[in-house]
Amino acid sequence: MVRVLELNQDLPCTVEQAWRLLTDPDQMNRWSNAKIVGNNPGVDGRFDRAGALRTVITPAPIRSVLREVVVAAQQPNVFSYRVYSGPATVRHHNGRIEIAETAAGSTVRWTVEMAFVVPGLGPLVERGLRKELGASLRKLADESLTPPVAAPNPVAGHRPRDLVDLHSLRATAISTQAEQQSIADDLRGDEDPKQWFARVYAIVTEEMIGLVDRGGLQYPDWALRLIPDFHVHYLRNLQGYMRGEEIEQPWQVAWSRCEQTDPKRPILPIISGMLAGVRAHIESDLPRSLAGVYLENYRDANHYMDFRADYLAMAEVFAVASDRLLERMPQSFKPLWVRASVRLPAEVRSALLNKRTFDIPKHRLAAFGYGYEIVLDSDEAADEDGVPAQG
Repeated sequence: MVRVLELNQDLPCTVEQAWRLLTDPDQMNRWSNAKIVGNNPGVDGRFDRAGALRTVITPAPIRSVLREVVVAAQQPNVFSYRVYSGPATVRHHNGRIEIAETAAGSTVRWTVEMAFVVPGLGPLVERGLRKELGASLRKLADESLTPPVAAPNPVAGHRPRDLVDLHSLRATAISTQAEQQSIADDLRGDEDPKQWFARVYAIVTEEMIGLVDRGGLQYPDWALRLIPDFHVHYLRNLQGYMRGEEIEQPWQVAWSRCEQTDPKRPILPIISGMLAGVRAHIESDLPRSLAGVYLENYRDANHYMDFRADYLAMAEVFAVASDRLLERMPQSFKPLWVRASVRLPAEVRSALLNKRTFDIPKHRLAAFGYGYEIVLDSDEAADEDGVPAQG
């Protein structure tokens, strides 16, 4: 069940001054009972723009660490964010701040949507948050008597986005997923242990398409373009390995581990191979695809950081894919801790698996940053050639 909390507060300052007080981490620490830490800026190198990352540390007695990404920023009126990492008991946490002009200054409406894994936890958290956020907003009103200088609000230099044929992009993604499923089926038919990674790879693609179909992303065309680009790297390295050719080292490690066997503990080489494959995809393929798709399709209309919120939203497909693969594995392949974890809520199980095996969210976040480095290097090369850099 999603719980919705809404609080309102009048402020004796302009909407532009209120914007800075409500979106600048340093200014927020003037009035917030929670500590706000800016981790990485978003569009245009700013924390009040889409793609910015920040950490919110709630006060005692219930101390929680919430990592947020800015989803959208329409200065000086609308600012929305989402918690992408927090306590395993949190299933969903979104926030939206709306600022409007009044005769006396401005008014703020702060809306929070929350859902929790544990039944009955919602009302308890809502009461605590209402109390803390209400106290913080009253302090904000006091601090706004001496407001900061308004943040600059330059006009964006990007051209409007082109109309996108989602139907065509989705058809390509569907075709790609069908090819991946065929590869997995062929490997399974040959009793090739590489089948397990191939199967989870096809499931991840299927879940990405499903996320797009559910309307869960701001830039569905971007996500659909990533799918065939990922596939190019994956297929090249798989086919090269099977032909005995030299391939990229991370994939060489992954495929060779997939082929190892352990009659007494058959799950161990399977898990080792799958984790090596996930690592190869995240650390090798992901940055190149993120940069390549951006540079080819979006550099004139978007900043690279515009896509970070969607990228983090896509993390859920890995947990779902992992669960679906576990369902298909023979029970004898599963160690006791895996079988026991099936009884846990999905969010708790995912957190446990990441902690015990390979921290997918941590490494995916780093991969997005590596992709940005590729984009910046491309811009520097363009500058040297006399071509204006974009994004």
